[in-house]
Amino acid sequence: MPQGLSPPCASRPATPDDIPHLAHFQVMAGDGHMEALYHDLVPGKSVTELVARRFSFEGSTKSYRHCHVAELGDRVVGGLHCHPFDAMANDPSDPLVPEERFAVVEAFDHLDFAAVGTFHINVVAVYPEFQGQGIGTFLIKAAITQAQSQGFTKASLAVFEENAGALRLYQRHGFKEAARHPGSRHPMVKYDGDLLMMVARD
Repeated sequence: MPQGLSPPCASRPATPDDIPHLAHFQVMAGDGHMEALYHDLVPGKSVTELVARRFSFEGSTKSYRHCHVAELGDRVVGGLHCHPFDAMANDPSDPLVPEERFAVVEAFDHLDFAAVGTFHINVVAVYPEFQGQGIGTFLIKAAITQAQSQGFTKASLAVFEENAGALRLYQRHGFKEAARHPGSRHPMVKYDGDLLMMVARD
């Protein structure tokens, strides 16, 4: 258990019942990318509802099977999505998203070379009302433990340089810049500066 959390925080593997939470965490961590990909695609369906479908993609790194949730008592307060980076090469594109919308995530493709062979942390997110209690740190440590248990000596994650709070958190856990590329500008994306791939070594 991490120190300084009251009541103690615990994590567990995600289940299908957690998918609504996982979708919220993906949207939160996406800094507007999920909105750019999914807005107005299906009448009457929110971005979060459409993102939730991704976690049912069996055999994909997007599946809930690659996720954990953090709990305080019986309440889900945060989420973690992580997996071997190289496994993403076998993931299909979401057929719901028009091809032209994928341009918003092209910047990530320019960073992939720096993450090859790593254990990749795709999402670390905590509901706003529970932030500042060490839960993000708890989840990062859980991801690093997973990486080590699977024999990985390096972990990776992508973050915008302008996201100063997240950047400081990752740096405290040994993540260092391995590559950078200008982000894809889009009115729905929160940041328009450089996107970084950060890597931590065991």
